Amino acid sequence: MTTAGDFIRLSKTDSCNQLDCGMRPSSYVAWSGFYIPQVTEKEIEFYSKIRIKAEKDVKSLLTLSVNEALADNVKVLEGTVGMELMAFCSTPASFAGIVRNTVQKYSDRLELRPYLGINTDAGENMSLARSFISGGVFSGTDFYGHSCSEHPEYFAETAAELHEAGLRVKFNASHIESVQQLEKVLEFLKPDIISGFNNALLDQCADLLAAHKTEVCFSPDAQDVKETAACIKKLTERKISVKLGSSKILYHNHTLSDFASELCNTGLLSAEFVTSLFC
Repeated sequence: MTTAGDFIRLSKTDSCNQLDCGMRPSSYVAWSGFYIPQVTEKEIEFYSKIRIKAEKDVKSLLTLSVNEALADNVKVLEGTVGMELMAFCSTPASFAGIVRNTVQKYSDRLELRPYLGINTDAGENMSLARSFISGGVFSGTDFYGHSCSEHPEYFAETAAELHEAGLRVKFNASHIESVQQLEKVLEFLKPDIISGFNNALLDQCADLLAAHKTEVCFSPDAQDVKETAACIKKLTERKISVKLGSSKILYHNHTLSDFASELCNTGLLSAEFVTSLFC
């Protein structure tokens, strides 16, 4: 049996972290100042809107996640910053400045690679999103929502500009329900890395992912960890690049080291193999 302690000592890369909820529930509750009956997405969205009043609150929220990563000995943090946080900043430039300053503040302790999170169901201003991207603050974008899963062609222009600029495109596949849907996403968005995929569907999509050389990132979620370990094993056997990320620590209370330990304890993956997925 392994424990999180077996992995904390290792320097690691977190390939998928949502920086607005990349902290333990206890840290979030202390920050919010509220008793939170249930740690659910709806509840957290409600309490965050009450708690965040100014730019300094956005800064402190991001800081919680970065400090959580540092405690887990993460040296490279690929963190998504949701574009919706801009609503709490005085100007778009202020929002970009907060992200830039956070990167610089921790540059001597870890490499923070921020990704602009675009909720395609929220009607985000794509022209504004592209201006952020061209500003040199972000390492790429993280697309999520029903809209980009059902109509990836609407976002093809933005994705193409990213690729031309040498930036990365991430795609959250939690709303993908068929091989055909994924085929369209790969055609129009050409994502470098996909997260949030349903394990049951991944096996059917393996040939597509291999053909497009798309990386797959696994994070702790509601799916059975033994099924996740089996899925990781199958994909790597088919020469598909697999990464690990912590995603939303606030909801599942698992750091990258916690997740690595659980994967090993399924008996399907060795500690050495799991370590290779984040080192």
